[in-house]
Amino acid sequence: HLITTPLTFSTNHDVLQIFRFQEPLLGILILLGTFILAKRITGKNNVAFLSALLASFSPTLLFYLSEYHPQGLAFIFFILLLYCFIGYTTSKNLVFGILTIIFVLTCTLTHHFSSLFLALLIIAYLLVIFIISHLPFLKNKLTNILTNLKRDYLLFGIMAIVMLSYHFFVYSRFSSEMLIILSSGAPFSQLISTGPNVPIFYTLLSSVKWFLLILAMIYVFYVFKTRNKNEFRCAILLGCIIIAGFIGTFIVYSPTDRMIGFFMPLAA
Repeated sequence: HLITTPLTFSTNHDVLQIFRFQEPLLGILILLGTFILAKRITGKNNVAFLSALLASFSPTLLFYLSEYHPQGLAFIFFILLLYCFIGYTTSKNLVFGILTIIFVLTCTLTHHFSSLFLALLIIAYLLVIFIISHLPFLKNKLTNILTNLKRDYLLFGIMAIVMLSYHFFVYSRFSSEMLIILSSGAPFSQLISTGPNVPIFYTLLSSVKWFLLILAMIYVFYVFKTRNKNEFRCAILLGCIIIAGFIGTFIVYSPTDRMIGFFMPLAA
């Protein structure tokens, strides 16, 4: 409704007509966002195009960007947040820094699960940097990268504080409900969506995520060789999402489908 309401009142069009164009437009935006994010990180058009193509196969992204659901908008803001943050760390351009803060606020207010998950993801990211920087066999090999990544503490710390403050002081009910769900629900424990009532096309699409998971895991180890600072940042985020997805699939119930939505643009 954040987009639909102003569009409906400003254009004086029927809301159902707005629905027909709004969600396909958001689908295009997330593919463009994946393209420009990959281009910013790798500097290669062919890699960026392939990333956008792979992201387009995600049934999770297709679902949330086809349905009238704020989760899809949160995925877009997440990509733009990463793009602006990497732009700021690369160029130290104040505009990128301001846009990063703006997208932190939009991610916080757009969807309750997304902001809570991103806050926990950021905390995990900072913990990984802290642990790596205190492991002698990695600290010596990654000195230059770690020096650069330690600068993320301040900005990422502010992001986590803003998002968690929203859940503690503004919308605390969701956090309480989430804890109840995590403690009472059973993990999904299914690798591929199959069954007599599941279309074969959906089964094939759901299998793509495992192909991307393997590529993402290879990429995480490959980054240690390339030692690209921005790729290293994305590799840490990917590793944290993979671990969260594993826990949510096999150990404790959690909405792993939404995690896949955050995973796909990075993995692609």
